[in-house]
Amino acid sequence: MKDAFFRVGPLVNLAGLLRDLGQDPEVVFREANCDPRMYRDPSHRSTYQKSDRLLAGCVRSTGRDDLGLLLGERAAPSHLGITGFLTQTAANAREGLLALADHIDLHDEAVVVLFERDAGYTTMKIAIRVEGLQALSQIIDLTMVIATKIMISACGRDWRPSAIHLQRPEPVDPRPYRRIFQGSLYFDSPHSRIVFSDHWLEARPKSSDPLLFQHLEQEAMWLHQLHRESVMDAIPG
Repeated sequence: MKDAFFRVGPLVNLAGLLRDLGQDPEVVFREANCDPRMYRDPSHRSTYQKSDRLLAGCVRSTGRDDLGLLLGERAAPSHLGITGFLTQTAANAREGLLALADHIDLHDEAVVVLFERDAGYTTMKIAIRVEGLQALSQIIDLTMVIATKIMISACGRDWRPSAIHLQRPEPVDPRPYRRIFQGSLYFDSPHSRIVFSDHWLEARPKSSDPLLFQHLEQEAMWLHQLHRESVMDAIPG
């Protein structure tokens, strides 16, 4: 896939992060040919290529190869919009994670979430299908921190992964990564994935609300149907 659209929710704190790192966000956004106002609205849709150019510029201006990790610390599951709210209101973690896999495209057209179970463990594999990204390591860091926060939101503060694999080179200083992910951590992995014990699938999110979950899932299905109809209308007869 050459490009794809996504909601900029996880990037809404980027300007503030740049400011805290001693950079003028207006200058950095302008150099990347991006309008900072568009990154204040979490529902705004941007392309991967445009935001990739912006993130790459942020890394150059700050010298921080862990910028995606820092941005992830400021993000929350709710930045994924309806998809994130589904994970928080489900009856248990299993239901929420299945909703994440089914509806992630409402937030991000390029991300795929897959699950595998084996010998008492579940693996959540997260793939980004856009090619040739300059800031892929930052996007992976941001995505995996949010995925970890989704697990904590679904399972509680006691949740711990058995292992986390990151599809990115090992950073100069891996200590912040080990602090955030709090499990056996592996870099240079062929795929980004989180491995955890099956018993966590039965955990009940603190904000579980089955009626709200049902309403949100109906809304998500309606949005999928609306998107399919829009695609069909765009196909020449």
